[in-house]
Amino acid sequence: MKHHAMRIELMDQTEDGQPSRSLPSAVNGLGVITIDAQGRVMALNPAAETILHVNGTEVLNSPLTELLPRVCAKADVKRTKEAVFRALRAGQASTFELRLPGKNGRSAFLKVHVSPMHSHDAALGAVLTLEDITVYKRVGLGGVAHENARRFAEVVELVTRLEQQKERYRLQSIRDGLTDLYNHAHFQNALAQEIARARRYRHPLSLFMIDIDDFKRYNDTFGHLAGDWALQDLATILRESCRQTDLIARYGGEEFAVILPETAASGAMVVAERIRHAVETESQARLRFRRPITVSIGVAVYPWDGNSAQDLLARADERLYKAKAAGKNRVWGPDPAARIL
Repeated sequence: MKHHAMRIELMDQTEDGQPSRSLPSAVNGLGVITIDAQGRVMALNPAAETILHVNGTEVLNSPLTELLPRVCAKADVKRTKEAVFRALRAGQASTFELRLPGKNGRSAFLKVHVSPMHSHDAALGAVLTLEDITVYKRVGLGGVAHENARRFAEVVELVTRLEQQKERYRLQSIRDGLTDLYNHAHFQNALAQEIARARRYRHPLSLFMIDIDDFKRYNDTFGHLAGDWALQDLATILRESCRQTDLIARYGGEEFAVILPETAASGAMVVAERIRHAVETESQARLRFRRPITVSIGVAVYPWDGNSAQDLLARADERLYKAKAAGKNRVWGPDPAARIL
């Protein structure tokens, strides 16, 4: 796949707002480099190529750590690596200066700003902006270009922080605060969407309703803090037992729900039994469980058990209580032959 350099050019301006041609082109253009979460160069603009004296096509998809020793002083290689690491691992922005050794002992100087890019609390990469400040270092100019570059770096950092904050708020609105699973409202929306998709493409869809057996007694015996720990660890077991395509939600209290797209009854029963068995065994091994717990699971399947979210929820709930009535720690499926003890 061929990558093209980003066309981002910031020109110095005179006091009347007209572009100035009095500074070298490397100073007029603000260099921009984007790297992915593994630190590979994904894009760079012509100004970055000019400032670093590199050919963009030769460095694309290469680790930034391979490029740095070619253009930076040794101490600055370490400083840049640390700034990139903080951006990718801790989401921290950094601004610093570095020196580019040149011919005849005439070094160039850069101001570098590193900003993280994140989504869903995961690092997507980072953006490095490069401003050639050699002229200012040599003659002591403040310069409109220097101020413009500084302001641009501040804007980049502000936009990054706003995007991160927006993503945090979005996740908070759809996540359960205790277990970090999806909450009831998001589950209802997702179920309606998955049923519509299953109807459109004529695919099956399965739904689990899961309830912790005798959880009130557990809470009364060990306290609500221990109950919260049990709910959190159960959420972890559910994540480990389900597939990446499944949607897991805390339905309310000690009740959980799982949507399994494109899954018929036979496949759903296998996953449900895997969950039941994992809870029974893992709750004996995990230290935060004060005693082992079990779950009962009701399974409903679209379209055989209904064509709406209400139909599937009602049928899954009905089978959940049949599993409890039959002795708990059971999976109750669409028909007697599908029950797993």
